[in-house]
Amino acid sequence: MSMLWGGDISFLGGGGGGSDDETQAKKKAKVGGTSGTSRARRATTVDSKSTNANVANAAAPSGAASDAGGSDAASGTVFAFQVGGQSKKNAAAETRELDKSEGLVLQANQLKFQVEDSRGGVMQLSLSKVTSLLEKLETRLGESTALFVDMIRCQGPGCRAETVWHQLKDCKTLVQTISDFIEALQDKEAAPSTLSLRATALRDLKVTLPAQVNNAICQRTAVAMCEDDKFQEVMDFLNPDCEDKYPDGITCVLPKDLSEDALRLVVREFQGGCISHVINQCFLRVPTPSGCPVKILLPDF
Repeated sequence: MSMLWGGDISFLGGGGGGSDDETQAKKKAKVGGTSGTSRARRATTVDSKSTNANVANAAAPSGAASDAGGSDAASGTVFAFQVGGQSKKNAAAETRELDKSEGLVLQANQLKFQVEDSRGGVMQLSLSKVTSLLEKLETRLGESTALFVDMIRCQGPGCRAETVWHQLKDCKTLVQTISDFIEALQDKEAAPSTLSLRATALRDLKVTLPAQVNNAICQRTAVAMCEDDKFQEVMDFLNPDCEDKYPDGITCVLPKDLSEDALRLVVREFQGGCISHVINQCFLRVPTPSGCPVKILLPDF
């Protein structure tokens, strides 16, 4: 038993010792292999990290350039959008200004039609209304000069802005002439020559005055001649054959589309009515002190 146990023990012990040595050797080998593997892995990891770092460093400029390019492209897009939006706003503002100017042109044309109205609308035309329109035109021309110049320079000759600009200037001239004429027409003390000159200025602007206006001018001129004791001049003024001498005489109130016989009757009727008016005005003289000019009361035509 003791030998068996001893042998067994020695066997076990020896076997155990050899086994331990082998086990230790295997462990060492395993540890060494593991360490080598770990070192290899660590080296691979370091190399990989180094390689990645190098690649990142090498790629950094192109990446930065790519980012910069993308940023520039984005900035360019934003700038283009802003410029496009600003251009649309400017175009809308220019359109509004042109619409306002064309509205004033339309009002001036309507005023011209009222002056030419055969029903005598000019006789009831308010001077304050004409003056107000004239002030609007002057303000528009004064405040919008730079805007119109810029639009014409950008859009070129023949554009809408150039057309409206010339229309505004023509309308200002027209309304100014109408204002001067209405002022003289409504002024009872205005000289007939002044009224006649302002009527001629309107005719030069292609404005056709109605018969009522021509009658008023003719009667005022005849009365003024009578005041100066120019009775022969009154007869010539009312003579159709003296048109060259008195272009604003009776010929300016005679219709143009009548036959000779019908026209003769109209001439006699107008001559009789005008002479009667002049004689009546002579009896309406206002007594004045000696040396003062004689005044004649003029009725409302």
